[in-house]
Amino acid sequence: MTHRCGFVALAGRPNTGKSTLLNAIVGEQVAIASRWPQTTRHAVRGILTRTDAQLIVVDTPGFHRPRTPLGQRLTAAALDAWAGVDLVAVCLPADEATGPGDRMIIERILGPVGPVGPVGPVGPVGPVSGGEPAVAVVTKADRVDRAALAARLVAVAECADQAGRGWLDIVPVSGRTGMGVARLVDVLIGHLPEGPALYPADTVSDDPLPVRVAEVIRQAALRRAFDELPHSLAVTVTDIAERPDRPPQRRLVDVRARILVERSSQEGLVIGRGGVGIREIGTTARPELERLLDAQVHLELRVAVAANWQRDPAALTRLGF
Repeated sequence: MTHRCGFVALAGRPNTGKSTLLNAIVGEQVAIASRWPQTTRHAVRGILTRTDAQLIVVDTPGFHRPRTPLGQRLTAAALDAWAGVDLVAVCLPADEATGPGDRMIIERILGPVGPVGPVGPVGPVGPVSGGEPAVAVVTKADRVDRAALAARLVAVAECADQAGRGWLDIVPVSGRTGMGVARLVDVLIGHLPEGPALYPADTVSDDPLPVRVAEVIRQAALRRAFDELPHSLAVTVTDIAERPDRPPQRRLVDVRARILVERSSQEGLVIGRGGVGIREIGTTARPELERLLDAQVHLELRVAVAANWQRDPAALTRLGF
């Protein structure tokens, strides 16, 4: 029996449903999702293994014109991911018309091969140079009726034609409800090269454990974030340690982490009056951490100020961007 294996990058503007779709494909949460744009801050690989294939899906940061050093690094990470895969899946929401950002992505991926250049402060200009194999994924299909979805599919096809090359396939899906996800998986696998599996069958993500733990905590913080906070929040894990005196059936893991903000005024917003905010974040994060670590979790959270870390290249490097 033929076995296929390869990498597929999810590309799209911020808030096009990429992370929700990745989780739906894998069957569990490997990427955090929120209502805030630019939630994804690094390329997250989710792995689906079947008897006939292994599909490695790379969720990339939302593609946008960067306004900060962080934005520049996120855009560069997206471009690097698109250039290093077997197939790109461009995510275009069913409930939104094709905009300039969508067209920029489509032209960069489907357009004629052009020169490779750096990422500049006014917009991304490389390394993806056109001619990438790509499918269109019309996300959030559950939000529109059949007539609107049909019209959107036609518009998506026309955008590709205008860029100089058509899609390999166009698939409507809803990561939230699961609509069309099984068909999308079959389509993606059908375009992968033949080859053996690259990861053990029980692996769903290759992110290091501290990164996955930090992302769970950041997602919990985003759920109670005020409008000014989402992009200012970062999380670093300082310690993950299992207590040695506990029996195997009652494992207990201590997790210590810091939630970083950019200004002292934001510190109080996260902590909340009487510490209610930080307690809510811990209460929200703990069940997912216990699932991830397969143990009871004692979670210790602290809030610290890292002044203007989004605009500080040294701070970005320390935080892993």
